[in-house]
Amino acid sequence: MCSSRKLEHATSDSVAFRVVAADEHPDHDTLNTFRKRFLKESAGLMVQVLLIARTLGVLQLGNIALDGRTLRANASKHSAVSDGHITKLDAPLHGAVKQRMA
Repeated sequence: MCSSRKLEHATSDSVAFRVVAADEHPDHDTLNTFRKRFLKESAGLMVQVLLIARTLGVLQLGNIALDGRTLRANASKHSAVSDGHITKLDAPLHGAVKQRMA
């Protein structure tokens, strides 16, 4: 969901968005200003969310779709991952999130 107007509407319509927005309903201009101001920080946050989801095993084998973009993903619960391997896996996530944020 990229449209600030859709995000504004979702804070009234969607329970998940209401929880994230603390039951506040910011104007689309406010949301857009926030997004522009914190674009760099939100890219790093998105990578962290994807890493946590992968670690918890809530991702399924297949692709992750973000607004039509697909990313290769492998969240097998049976694969043991070392710190060195995690570092290698982080690079594509950072690149994909950076490209998406652009």
